[in-house]
This record gives sequence, C-alpha cells and structure tokens, in this order.
Amino acid sequence: MSEKFTSSTRRKDYVAHMAVVLLVLIIIFELLLVAWLPRKLSSEKLWDRQVSLQEMIDLEDFLRRYIRGDVKYKTSWQEGEGFLGLHALDILAKYIRENRTTISREQIQEVYVLLQKFQNHYNNWNNHKFYITFEKIKIEPILNRQLEQFKNWESNHDINSKIGYIEKNN
Repeated sequence: MSEKFTSSTRRKDYVAHMAVVLLVLIIIFELLLVAWLPRKLSSEKLWDRQVSLQEMIDLEDFLRRYIRGDVKYKTSWQEGEGFLGLHALDILAKYIRENRTTISREQIQEVYVLLQKFQNHYNNWNNHKFYITFEKIKIEPILNRQLEQFKNWESNHDINSKIGYIEKNN
C-alpha cells in the first residue's frame, strides 16, 4: 500500500511542476506582450504618420507640376493668379522640406486640407474659371443720364441770370 501512495505522490509532483512551469510561461508571455504591444502600436502610428506625410507630399508635388505646365492662361492677370498660387505652393514645399521630421500629424492634416483647396483652384483654372475677371463698364449710359440730369437742373435754375445778379450786387 505504501508503494501506491508514493507512486501517486510522484504523479502529483509531476503535475504540480508542470502547472508551475505553465504559470511561469504565461507570466513571461504577458510581460512580453506588455512590452511589445506599445512598441507595435507606436510603430503603426509612425507608419500612419509617414503614409500621411507621403500622401501630402505627393499631392503638393502634383499641384506644383501641373500648375506650372498644364494651366493655360488667356490674360496676364490670370497668369499672375496662377503664379501667386504656384509661389504659395513653393513656400509650402520649402516648409515641408525643412520640417519633414518634426511636423506633427495634426499639422500634416492641416496642410493636406490646404492642398485640397489648392486642388480645387487648380481644377477651376483648368476649366478657365479664374477669380480675376474683367468687366467692361458701359460709361455712355451713365454719362447720358448725368447730362440729362444737369440739363434738367439747368432749365430749372437759370444760371446765367443768377451769375448776372451776383455781378450786379458786387
């Protein structure tokens, strides 16, 4: 009977040792997970930032390239409008180039929204819709109306008699 008792104790020792080993492995795995997960998430945030930055740079390069070469201007005023837009994009490109490593995700988003507005301007310019428009003022009707008003006033007020009256009294 004592042999059975000792053999069952050995089995319990084996199972107990296995439970301890498994518990230690689980704790080690959890510690590794706690150390690895934040690194993984921060690297994904880093890649997310890098992807956003690259998309912003691609859009900015696209706009600069096509505003320089594709937009057809009819007047020098329209060409000046395009030049102002291109100059603003050049300044923005310089800012991006100088601050590429330090620009934050929020700043990337802000610049990207600005570039989308430039893209709308570019689309308008390609469709010959410029902000600078020329309107010719037809001055003849305005001058004719003023002349008629003056004639009506002159007929109601005899200027020559009043001028003579003023000269007589002086």
